[in-house]
Parts: sequence; structure tokens; C-alpha cells
Amino acid sequence: MLKSMTAYGRASEKITAGSLTVEIQSVNRKHLDIKVHGPAELRRFEIDIQNWISESVLRGQVTVKINLTFEGQSPVSVSPNIELARQIKTSADEIARELGIEDPHFSTRLVAGSKDILNTSDEIKDEKLWKQELKNTLGKALKPYSEMKVFEGQKLYEDFKERIDILARCIEAIDKFSERSTEAMRKKLTDTLDSVLSEKIEKEEALLREVCLYAEKVDISEEIIRFKVHLEHFKTTMEMEGSLGKTLDFIGQELFREVNTIASKAADIEISRKTIEIKTELERIREQLQNVE
Repeated sequence: MLKSMTAYGRASEKITAGSLTVEIQSVNRKHLDIKVHGPAELRRFEIDIQNWISESVLRGQVTVKINLTFEGQSPVSVSPNIELARQIKTSADEIARELGIEDPHFSTRLVAGSKDILNTSDEIKDEKLWKQELKNTLGKALKPYSEMKVFEGQKLYEDFKERIDILARCIEAIDKFSERSTEAMRKKLTDTLDSVLSEKIEKEEALLREVCLYAEKVDISEEIIRFKVHLEHFKTTMEMEGSLGKTLDFIGQELFREVNTIASKAADIEISRKTIEIKTELERIREQLQNVE
């Protein structure tokens, strides 16, 4: 089953201390990259959040935004650093005297502007409860997020199926054209040999070697067979579970390699046209594969 790497999910829940909102959004990326943005009170759970998400998400850049509104007491305790505030005020008063600053609120603003005058405890009250409530809310946000990944993945699957059908028709056409092209080449070489060998019989063996080498160079039967095998591999891989994007991308590269070889060998104009059509469809598939998990 294909899943898209582009999705969004959101959930809001009433919790013990107030209300909690979790938003999950992701875009395509080669590897899994989870970024968590939330209040300082919940920063300790960042690794837990990453682990919970990685259980169901395998690729993509995932951004988690957490909004917490307190309706009661904060889970962390804050206490003033009185001694530091006193030293800052004393120093500010001295600066004001020395420089003749007449602003009566000068020292107050310096004290208020210091980030270190408040001590925040690393301990959190009811940590297990907070962790469970956060996990529950995240799980509810993951539900619509996962549903969107599947929904978008189904659209990609249907698009790939249509393009695979086009590729299958093109390679079958090339197969038929190659038979016609081989026959035309054989006739042309036979006519050339007849005209040359009638006059220079001693060169017959050398010419036959050249004919064999040329025939080998323009033969595309092996490339056609491999292209069909890779195409079938692509179809069966789309039906599998798990992260399929990288595997499908590798198969797409093999398909490109085979069609490029066919294009370089074939001298038939119809085959050249079909290889261009195949390359166009493969390029569209490759672009879409960037969104597959």
C-alpha cells in the first residue's frame, strides 16, 4: 500500500491542567526527520514524541506543534532568585548615580529584563499523567494524519497504474517494431552483401563477421525483456506494505536505464518515438515518487 509523505492531522483535548492541542504536518524527505515545537514545560517529552511518531511514520520531514493552555497550576514550579535581583538593582543604582541617569525606573527595568532572576524547577508534577495525556492527544492527531497519508497514497497508486499501462503498451509496440526493424536490417545487409560479394568473394568471411557484430549492436530483445520484468516488479511492489518509495525509485532508475539503451540502439523512427513517450511517463512517475513514503 502506497502512502504519501504529505499529510496533516490535528487534535485538541481537555487535560488535567487545561487544554492541549497537537498538530502534525509532514512533507517529503529522503529520511525521517521529526521536529517538535512546544512549550518549555513539555520539552522533556520530545524524545518520547519522536519515538511515538516513528512507530508509524517511516519517511518524511514531520513537524509537531504543541499548544498548551493552563486552566490551573503550571506543572513546573517557579521561584525568584532574590539575591541575583538584589545585586542587579544595586549595580543599576550605582550606574544611575555615576552617569547621572534620572530615570526612577532604570534599575527596575534592568531587573525585570534579566532572564535569570526566575528559577524554573526541572521537576514536573505528575509526570506520568502528563506523559500519558500527551501521548493520547498525539495519538488522536495521528489518526487523521495517517488517514490523509493513505488517501493521498491511493491517488498516487491510481496514477502509477495508469502510467504503467501506458508503459506496457509502449514496450509491446517497440517489441513489434523491433521485429520489423530487424527484418528490414537483414534485407538491407543481404542486398549489400550480394552486391559486394559478387565481385570480392575473398572478403566474405570478414563481412560476415561485421554483419554479426552489427546485428548484436542493434538487437534490443534483451533490453525489452528486462524492461518488462522491471515493470512487473514495480507493479507487485506497489501492492506491498511498508516504506516503498526508495524501492520504487530504484526500479524506476532501472527502467530508465533500459529505455535509454533501447533508444541508443534502435534505428527505427517508430521505436525512437515510443522511447520518448516512455521517458516522458517515467519522468512523471519519478516526480510523483518523491512524495511516496
